[in-house]
Amino acid sequence: MASREAIGGDEDFDQLLFSVTGPYAWGRNTVLGSIFYQTTLADDAPIQSLFTAGGFLRLSGLVQDELAGQHFALLRAIYYRQFGERFYAGASAELGNVWQNSSDIGFNDAISAGSVFVGADTPVGPFYLGYGRAEGGRQSVYLFLGLPYLPFC
Repeated sequence: MASREAIGGDEDFDQLLFSVTGPYAWGRNTVLGSIFYQTTLADDAPIQSLFTAGGFLRLSGLVQDELAGQHFALLRAIYYRQFGERFYAGASAELGNVWQNSSDIGFNDAISAGSVFVGADTPVGPFYLGYGRAEGGRQSVYLFLGLPYLPFC
């Protein structure tokens, strides 16, 4: 992504976004493994363009978009099982963080988190109820009707 004042951007800056997700399914079971890496090349993005973490499946247990920085990395594994035709239950394991400076990027200060959730396909869209916990005892409960907001992942 590139922002340029010459074509209406607030400031000039460049960002790279990388993600890979791989599913593996057997019977009614599915595992999703994901890697996300988002970086601002010169550590110079304005506040409205910072990457965020926190919320369901993006360091569950933290509040939605609680963390913001020039750089973001997340490793995530999600397991879920289908029950009947419309019901699901699952869990996630997550490891990641945000950083302000590229020199600070590293998993030595990564935050570990996870969630358990149930879901159902309803006539008005998917329904999710989840519980997330992050290191330090941080906890959150999530309730969604419709698709959860998961920026760039």
